[in-house]
Amino acid sequence: LIREDISQVVSPCYYNLLQEFAKNGNKITVFNLSGKFGKHNCVKVSPKKFPDYPSGVFNKLSFSSECRKIIQKNDFDLVFASAPEYLHNLDGINIPKIAMVQDEWRERMFHTPWFAEFSPLPMKSKFRQMLDAKIQEKSIAKTDGIVFVNKDFAEKFSHKKSIVIPNGLDFSLMKKNSKQLKKIKKQFNEQIVLFLGRLELQKNPLLFAKIAQQLEAKTDASFLMIGEGIE
Repeated sequence: LIREDISQVVSPCYYNLLQEFAKNGNKITVFNLSGKFGKHNCVKVSPKKFPDYPSGVFNKLSFSSECRKIIQKNDFDLVFASAPEYLHNLDGINIPKIAMVQDEWRERMFHTPWFAEFSPLPMKSKFRQMLDAKIQEKSIAKTDGIVFVNKDFAEKFSHKKSIVIPNGLDFSLMKKNSKQLKKIKKQFNEQIVLFLGRLELQKNPLLFAKIAQQLEAKTDASFLMIGEGIE
């Protein structure tokens, strides 16, 4: 499994796939930047860093090249990546390659405030958006299968072998933690507007903070943020 993020927080879609792989008796090896991912065997990958580090497309391609070196030295039956760009440089490796598509690069770059605004190719320049989107399309075409998180993406990126697994909330997990939820309800107002995600620039938590600031005088709801990252 290839995922670049240092954080061990993953989307429900990715988490559920991990559980299915393990349930069927598959041994899982995770490639990422930290070398840690729960109880799974993990390989720390150290690619060359570009200005759009860590999640820009140039870094994804660099990460893909480093993963290729490791994959060639091992005997894997399947490569699954959290983004198709991680598979872009695995040409010639005769292993089934599947990727998950969670968003469209044009949309992500338009709505996300990136550190790389001062790089030679700013994320929000039209040329950069076109370039990254093209690489995403080519990367998708190179895969043997794609997991889309919603029907809109599946219709936008046609692929001969694809499946849609909604990237939503698993409410059964909430039932298991009902006592903790009741404590949160007592601590805050009955109505809670929740931000749930990694506290890093890619997820744009400052936008949620701005929305909360604008609405706090107009509602009795409490605005709560839950996630790990830099404070």
